[in-house]
Amino acid sequence: PFTITLPDVGSLQSVRMWHDGSGFGSDWLLDRVIVDHPGANCKWEAAFNEWIKGGEPNGRSKPFSQVAGTPDDAE
Repeated sequence: PFTITLPDVGSLQSVRMWHDGSGFGSDWLLDRVIVDHPGANCKWEAAFNEWIKGGEPNGRSKPFSQVAGTPDDAE
């Protein structure tokens, strides 16, 4: 798993995953993306269950589902 700390971006709608394809065997098997915002008591999840191939110009995009909290909590 990767952990990235970012400023609050509000309520999430979708996520786009991509990479530049550098390195040998650089494709990723991505299960899901989870974003947890403990300060707002919200959590979002986007299920991918697919390979993310390097160099795809637009990557792969998936919608988020809110799995914890309420939409008002995220604002």
